[in-house]
Amino acid sequence: SRSDSTPSAVLRSDGRFSSKNVKVTLKHVPSFIREHRSWNSEEKEQLKSVVHAKEKRAGQRLSWAEWQIIGNQFGRSADAVTKMYNKMCDPKYAMPAVPMKHKRGV
Repeated sequence: SRSDSTPSAVLRSDGRFSSKNVKVTLKHVPSFIREHRSWNSEEKEQLKSVVHAKEKRAGQRLSWAEWQIIGNQFGRSADAVTKMYNKMCDPKYAMPAVPMKHKRGV
C-alpha cells in the first residue's frame, strides 16, 4: 500500500463536496487476488452521481488520481470504475440491446 497527497474534491459525511489536499492510501491488490464481482443497479447509479458531481465541481474531465479515489470508495480498481462509467454514459462504449432472444438450448 502506498500513500499519496493529491488535490481533490472530497465527499463529506453530509453529502457535500469539499476541495482540499487529501492524503489517500492507495491499496494495490493484484488482479489475480482481487475479488471479481458484478455491479448492481444501486452501485451504478451511485457511481454515475459521484462522477457527475466531481466533474461538475472540477469543470473538466477527471484525472486518473480522481478515478483511483472513486475506485477506492467502491472497493474496485480505477480501471473498473472508468469502464463501467463509460459503458453507462458514453454511447461509443454502450452495449447494444439484444434484438431478439432465442429459445434456450437451441
